[in-house]
Amino acid sequence: MVLNYKYRKGRDGTYRPYIEVIAKGPEKQKRLAFLVDSGADNSFIPLELAEYLGLDLSAKPKTSYGVFSTFETRKSHFSIEIPKIRPPILLNDVPINVPTSYLAKDAKGP
Repeated sequence: MVLNYKYRKGRDGTYRPYIEVIAKGPEKQKRLAFLVDSGADNSFIPLELAEYLGLDLSAKPKTSYGVFSTFETRKSHFSIEIPKIRPPILLNDVPINVPTSYLAKDAKGP
């Protein structure tokens, strides 16, 4: 299977690969552009999105490691639909990490 995706310019001017998806939770769904990072060991979504989708956030918190710091996350699961492929692909029970607090959008590293 081959997925075509577009590169989008980020806030720092760097172009990164994104793919259009529909994130699906038990309560709601939302069409989004997800960053493609085929080398990542873990995937993360913002707490705001997890709450909007109605994801289960009752798992025991664990420590996740970022470039500049550690932060607390909870493991959850959701579904992802890739709508631009014919037929569309639906991935169920995708593991995801969710920060336990809201992250500042303009936070800067050290």
